[in-house]
Amino acid sequence: MTELEATLLAVREQDPIGYGGRALPCELDSSISALLNAFIAATPLERQRLGLQVDDTLSRLLIVFAERMASLAVRLVSRANLFLGLVALAAEGWKADPRDDLTVLSLLHDAAVRIGSDPRENFQEVVPYTTKAIADALERFLTRSAQDKSIEAMGYRAGVRIDGFRYERTW
Repeated sequence: MTELEATLLAVREQDPIGYGGRALPCELDSSISALLNAFIAATPLERQRLGLQVDDTLSRLLIVFAERMASLAVRLVSRANLFLGLVALAAEGWKADPRDDLTVLSLLHDAAVRIGSDPRENFQEVVPYTTKAIADALERFLTRSAQDKSIEAMGYRAGVRIDGFRYERTW
């Protein structure tokens, strides 16, 4: 069993119910981070095989993870969390509804700006781990107007909870 397969199994063994609202970070974040680090270290063929295993549940987990990493990136002023959030979208492969991926891209873009990082640089760092179609979608997102890529346009706002900064849905 490859590292990628082992970490995927560890993620699948955890209960995904209520993941988005859990404390940040949580145990499932650690498991998904391990999966994504294995994804980064994997060969292109292994990454492609993972893509074939992305079902609705895993797709949703990866999208929610990316959302959570945007919040954590701001909270910790961490480019590493931005990168993991972008890798999560690459691993998810834009399988479910690409609008969900675009929505979370707005958070990752906003988080980059908030921590003083160049969003274009951040997006480019993930290109080696994604398909050409997704790389093209990242580029198209970056060329949108500021309004069209704003968190407000995507149904979010910046908030603060007792444990710190957190993006919150407005719908």
